[in-house]
Amino acid sequence: WIVSLYGDEVLSLSFGNVASGRTTFGHRFLAPGAIELSSTSEYPGRLAEARVLVDLEDRKGRIRAGIREASLRIGMKWVEDEPLVETVANLVEYPVVMVGRFEEKYLSLPREVLVTSMRNNQKYFVFEDAKGGLFPGFAFVSNMIVPDPSVVVAGNERVLRARLSDAEFYYGDDLKKPLFERTEALKKVLFQADMGTYWEKIERMAEIAGFVASFGFPGKAADCRRAAFLSKADLTTGVIKEFPELQGVMGRHYALKTGESAEIAQSVFEHYLPKGQSDDLPSTDVGAATAIADKIDMVCGCFGVGLIPTGTADPYGLRRHTLGILTILESRGLRIPIAELVDRSLATLATKLTSPAAEVRKKVLEFVVARYLNLLVSQGASADLVEAVLAPGLTNVVDLRAKLDALVAFRADAAFEPLAEVFKRAINITKAYDGPLAVSSRLFEHDEERALHAAAADVSGRVVAAARDGRYGEAFREMAGLQPLVAAFFEKVLVMAKDETVRNNRLALLKGLSTVFASVADFSKVASSGQPKQG
Repeated sequence: WIVSLYGDEVLSLSFGNVASGRTTFGHRFLAPGAIELSSTSEYPGRLAEARVLVDLEDRKGRIRAGIREASLRIGMKWVEDEPLVETVANLVEYPVVMVGRFEEKYLSLPREVLVTSMRNNQKYFVFEDAKGGLFPGFAFVSNMIVPDPSVVVAGNERVLRARLSDAEFYYGDDLKKPLFERTEALKKVLFQADMGTYWEKIERMAEIAGFVASFGFPGKAADCRRAAFLSKADLTTGVIKEFPELQGVMGRHYALKTGESAEIAQSVFEHYLPKGQSDDLPSTDVGAATAIADKIDMVCGCFGVGLIPTGTADPYGLRRHTLGILTILESRGLRIPIAELVDRSLATLATKLTSPAAEVRKKVLEFVVARYLNLLVSQGASADLVEAVLAPGLTNVVDLRAKLDALVAFRADAAFEPLAEVFKRAINITKAYDGPLAVSSRLFEHDEERALHAAAADVSGRVVAAARDGRYGEAFREMAGLQPLVAAFFEKVLVMAKDETVRNNRLALLKGLSTVFASVADFSKVASSGQPKQG
């Protein structure tokens, strides 16, 4: 049927052979009769009388109230779950909350198995006791008012019991074999057609995880390699075949149960983090190294076999993986050159690449730079300043962040705008010059040339040294100190002299200076007049 009313008038329309009218129906079982609506104002009330709550918020409110009443009745705390309330409210017309129970023996299963069985599979709500322990029971929402609710409760208990019985069997069977012994089975589990098996993946991950450890915690390199080997082992377990969403969660549990250290076990879970931009990051060194290894293998592997994201599709989540790498590196202060990380990963993938490694490398680095620019801009940085610090190349994110922070602070300095202007002028006028950078003082004709040349070498050295040591604010101030001499040079000296030798000498002086400065930050990317360029 189709109800189409405007006020008290029927709007005539049809779909197939069904014409619109003012007749509707309520709950199919609780109030199956036809309902004639005289106007739109009657609609919510008449449907409610027929056991259909039209407003989603009304259904959600009824569910919340029912669960809270149930929690008071059984003396337990409801583990509030608004996404599940939303889901269930969209599945029912007239929600009725009921409470069921399961055998206490199942509390010996990992909490995540119980919660997943109840929440994800059955859409049941979970309760806890005062100490945070799971209550052996649940609330569920029926779409019916029945004379004997115990029949409905028993049916739901029976369904859950079957699931928990299966989980109990799989869990017990999984524990019979240590997690590390399960890695051998990964030789028969395909990761991706062109990138090989999961065994090949964990071999690559182990090498990269050890490489990452060498930059921040070399004493844990062996643990990082072992964690990488264990990271995918739970894919071969019975519980994961039943509950694939528990990948990593069960791996951590099995690792602890079979004698792995707490940090290695935690890393088996954490190597999937972050799963989104607002998700938690790995809390351990080993977890961070394993997560980076997993993600860079995915990014380089996909680019290496031609699975490159488009503007509308990113089926392998490469943008998310790249942001994960960048945020982990920065959060843990790991000064790993991005190019080296990519090179290491591509080396482990050498036999899998379907394009030349140099070509893949270029595409991956461009992709990473674009993701990092977007990340920094999304965090509030001006796009022009981000472009300025990224222009010399993507080194490591810790130094890049420090450089950006220093440039943001320097932008407030009165010397910033004049420096940016002369820098842009020097770059523009020397853009086409590709000759030698050697400068001959014998060719100088003006004091301004001599003054700039005399100061340039010394200042350039101090700029390079300050930048090398991470003293970026000092490097920018050193640059600014040279600005008056560059400005005077442009005012008094004709750079494009008729004499080619003199002209090239002047271009070499400016080119050498601008090249040194651009190796720290490219001021030609900076928006003029102090107006930040928006991302």
